[in-house]
Amino acid sequence: MLKLIFNIFVVYAIWQLIRMMFAVNKTQEKFHEKMRDMDRDMSRPEPKANSNKSKDKNEGEYIDYEEIK
Repeated sequence: MLKLIFNIFVVYAIWQLIRMMFAVNKTQEKFHEKMRDMDRDMSRPEPKANSNKSKDKNEGEYIDYEEIK
């Protein structure tokens, strides 16, 4: 009787390991698919911004800090 319970436990443990392996494999496939999508998106050239817009002349100009007493 004890041997039967032990065998059932071993079969159950092996079944759980197999299920875990399938879950890990599925997760890896999803991860690799997302990485391929991201790589494909990164390799696409970005559209260039329109440089004809009017810009403020002082934009980006450094202004010295002046302490007020």
